[in-house]
Amino acid sequence: MSTYTPITLNDLTAATVDGGGVFDVLMRANKVHLDQEFRAGRIKGNEYATVYLGSLQSVLQTALQFTLQKEAQNLDFLIKSKQVDLATQQIALAQQEVAVAIAKLANIPKEGALLEAQTAKTLKDVELADKQIEIAEQEVLVKGQQVLVSQAEVGIAQAKLVNVPKEGALIDAQTAKTLKDVSLADAQIEIAEQEVLIKGQQVLVAQAEVDVAVARLANIPKEGDLLEAQTAVQSQQAINLVSEKSRTDAQVLQIAAETLNIPKQGSLIDAQSAKALKEVDIADAEVDIKQQQILVAQAEVGIAQAKLVNIPKEGAVLDAQALVQTKQADNIAAEILNVPKQGALLDAQAAKMLKDVDLADEEIAIKQQQVLIAQADVEIAEAKLANIPKEGALLVAQTSVQTQQAANLVSEKARIEAQAAQIVAETLNVPKQGLLLDAQVDVQEQQVINLGSEKLRIDAQTTNLAAEALNIPKQGLKIDADVAMTTQQKLNLVSEELRIDAQTALITQQANNAVVEGTVLVAQECKLRGEFDKLTAETGMVVDLRQKTAAESNLLDQKRATEAKQTLVTDKQIGLIEAQALAFDKDYQVKMQDLRVKAWATARTTDPDSVPLMNF
Repeated sequence: MSTYTPITLNDLTAATVDGGGVFDVLMRANKVHLDQEFRAGRIKGNEYATVYLGSLQSVLQTALQFTLQKEAQNLDFLIKSKQVDLATQQIALAQQEVAVAIAKLANIPKEGALLEAQTAKTLKDVELADKQIEIAEQEVLVKGQQVLVSQAEVGIAQAKLVNVPKEGALIDAQTAKTLKDVSLADAQIEIAEQEVLIKGQQVLVAQAEVDVAVARLANIPKEGDLLEAQTAVQSQQAINLVSEKSRTDAQVLQIAAETLNIPKQGSLIDAQSAKALKEVDIADAEVDIKQQQILVAQAEVGIAQAKLVNIPKEGAVLDAQALVQTKQADNIAAEILNVPKQGALLDAQAAKMLKDVDLADEEIAIKQQQVLIAQADVEIAEAKLANIPKEGALLVAQTSVQTQQAANLVSEKARIEAQAAQIVAETLNVPKQGLLLDAQVDVQEQQVINLGSEKLRIDAQTTNLAAEALNIPKQGLKIDADVAMTTQQKLNLVSEELRIDAQTALITQQANNAVVEGTVLVAQECKLRGEFDKLTAETGMVVDLRQKTAAESNLLDQKRATEAKQTLVTDKQIGLIEAQALAFDKDYQVKMQDLRVKAWATARTTDPDSVPLMNF
């Protein structure tokens, strides 16, 4: 763009005959023509001075008009250049706004995906809450069953207390039976040895059960910590849901504000389109005016001077508008840079929501497994509770058997004494007794075999309990890991709450900005309507100016006809001017001679010796 240089007096004249100003150049050309006409004898005497003075005024007016017109053209060119720059800035601004709209349009599916993920997460949270309620109900049932089990254990202890005398009687009966069963001593010794081994295994089993109980007791605080952490996570999730609702409400307000701004933007675009069309009409009219102005020889000097005062101000206004457009373009460019970041943020939020949904699914699965485990524990407790009466009945039956065996031993004693008395008579029965003893030995051997199987079963139980004892520390580690994970989730949820609050504040600010942008758009629309009205008025002025230019063209034609008719008069005036010029020359010579005489007389009077006499 060319720079603006204001006109100075040097552009008009250099105050010398051979200067480079417009007036100097035109006067040299005028003087050449005057000298030519004077030498040709068409200007004589005093006419020369008249013609000279007239041409001087005409040249001065033409030079001034040319200089001012040149200044006006330079300023007009500068204004047009600034208008072109302003239009370029507006086009760039519109392109930036289109890019922002496209970027926001690209984010709409991501926002939809985010809303879907949020909906899915909400549904999962509801499902998780339902599962937690079910778990709580199951825990209540388990607690009830545990109370029943405790009551049953108290009943068992009382039943055992009742059975203690019976067990004493049973031991007495067993002692009597042992004393009576001398013939089965070897088998009983083997049975006793097997029972000793079994008791040793039972002691190991009891120790393993104690270890298992101790390990489980160590895990109970960890399970409490896990429950507390899970409760904290649920509370934080509830808080985050409230924050998420606030952010969603803010997004709804922002979308509503942007929706309200869309008609305003349409009105603004319509106004801009109307303004552009009007500017095209004005440009066409200005082309016609420029063509008409070529024919116009005289400019309105006063209007041009007034415009000269206002044109720098208009240039400053255009510079300020261009600066504003540049700043808006920079702001929109910054907004465009932020739009992909917002898209990435929405993608991250959608991914996190999907992760939260997966985590919720895993938590639901874990809760379901916990429900199944609790149900299995309840079933086991119920089964144990159902077996308790059976165990009591078994003890009663065993007591009856032992009592019956004691009675039988008494009867057997009497029978043996009778048999001792009748042993001679019952010699024939000895082989039968041998067979009976063989059968009893077979029974004892089978009992020994059964005791061996019982030992293997107890060994297997011991192994299982030992394996379970090894697994319990691992379960403790898992619970610790779950507690750590839940604690981290709680911290993450707190961070998520802060992020959601920040997003809510950002979206709320964006909604407020959208409202302000709506106000700005309304103001711009009003401004464009005002400019449209102004351009309409300028169009009317252009039409009036066009008519005025046509009238001036007619006036110039009339002036040309008048000047053609005045040609004869002009010739006579030229002769008069030549005569006047000659008279002026003669008068000039006389006056110069008079001045010489006066100067000599003065000098002669002042210093007669130094001033010689002159021949006039």
